[in-house]
Amino acid sequence: MLITMLSHPEEALNDVFPFLAGMELFSILLALWVWSLGTFLNSVVPAPLRMSRTFFRVAVIFVPLYIPIFGVFFQRMGHVRDVRVTLISYALIFPLHLFALFCQLHSLYFVSKALALAERGCPSSLPDYIGYFVGLWILPVGVWIIQPRINRLYAGILDRQTA
Repeated sequence: MLITMLSHPEEALNDVFPFLAGMELFSILLALWVWSLGTFLNSVVPAPLRMSRTFFRVAVIFVPLYIPIFGVFFQRMGHVRDVRVTLISYALIFPLHLFALFCQLHSLYFVSKALALAERGCPSSLPDYIGYFVGLWILPVGVWIIQPRINRLYAGILDRQTA
């Protein structure tokens, strides 16, 4: 993708569009999964230990919204030949890119801490949920470890409601 953007910037979006579309689809599906995990797990946590969901919601939504902005930015940069405009553009997109990364990390932090709080039922510190965080970060491996734990929590709630 980077080679295409650098060698033919004016045609970059056309060549990279399938990749960006796939990335956007994956980002939306991941955001929906993380949203449902965070919402469910935070609702299972005892009320005094619940975390505020305000920034969590913003963080989960921002990443899928940012990917098209990032794609359009690179497509537009292929047509710009003025160095000043290029520097200003990169000065604007770089903080957005860092904020998207921070939002992604915050979403994973929220879910991993909520999972630790829901399983333990008492305050949790970093060693209690760092494994969940890494598992969520390394998504294909983490799903096989974390999703069964969430399924057991959900089954336990259903058992209590039917009893």
